[in-house]
Parts: sequence; C-alpha cells; structure tokens
Amino acid sequence: SAVATRESFRAAHLWIRELVASETMVVTAVNGPAAGAGFGLAMLGDYVICSDQAFFRSGFPSAGLAPDYGVGWTLPRAVGAVRAREILFSNRKVPAEEAERIGMVTRVVPHETLMTEALAAARTLADSAYALGMAKRMVRRSFETTLEAYLDEEAFSQRSEERRVGK
Repeated sequence: SAVATRESFRAAHLWIRELVASETMVVTAVNGPAAGAGFGLAMLGDYVICSDQAFFRSGFPSAGLAPDYGVGWTLPRAVGAVRAREILFSNRKVPAEEAERIGMVTRVVPHETLMTEALAAARTLADSAYALGMAKRMVRRSFETTLEAYLDEEAFSQRSEERRVGK
C-alpha cells in the first residue's frame, strides 16, 4: 500500500539523514551496476570509489518511480543540476570513467583491487577523523548559509595546538 511504502521510506530517511549529517567520513565502493536505490546509496559516500567495471543508471524513469535514497539531492551537489537532471531523466548508463570525469565518483580503480583500495582509503580518512569531519560539515554547510556565517563557523572549528597534537 502507499502508506506502507511511505513508512518504509521514512525509516530509510532517518538513517540517510544521520549518515549525511554525521561528521564521520563515509566511503562507498561500487563494483558493478549501481542502479535505482543502489545509485542513491553509492552517492551517499563522501569518498566514492568504483571499479572500472562499475556503472550508474537512475532506473527511475523505466520503473515509473521518483528518485530515492537521496540521489535527487546528492547527485546535483556532485555534478551540478543540469547534468544531474540529464542523468536522472534519461536513464542512460554512466560508465565509471565518465562518472569520475564529471565528479560523481572520487576515483576509479581496477576491478580486482576495489576492496583493497576502498579499505585503504577508509583507513587514511580515519587517520584525520576530526579534521575531515569538520571539512565534511563545512562543505555541507556551505550550501545552506551565508559566507559570513560560514566564516564564523570556520573560525570556531579550528582546533587549538594542544588538541592537534593530542594533549
């Protein structure tokens, strides 16, 4: 039923909101087709790494559905509104190399090394958790606030030398 579908999406939206608002870096790895909800899940990453065999497709037009899992929000922020509309409306396949070129993904790696590369990226990002968490927050806020408010938040987010060296 429509009510059950809406409730299911409301539950998913809770963790999507938490994931996006979190100051924890999120690495997503795509090793094949990412279509429909899978496309949306992939785009929730702060660092999106995919194999040379990956591709993205909206899938929504052929299913007669609206985009879900936040892809109508995340994709325009990655590639711009005009390109996002074209990708979502056309339902065309976006190969890995194009996805990297237009800013949908961070990096493309050989199929065989995807998980090794994704785990290495996650470890590297974890080494700078505070700084990158603040960077994630500030990039997100840059779309929501004035330059003046952003600069105030930037100044506030700077850590003291004692905290930087772990004292």
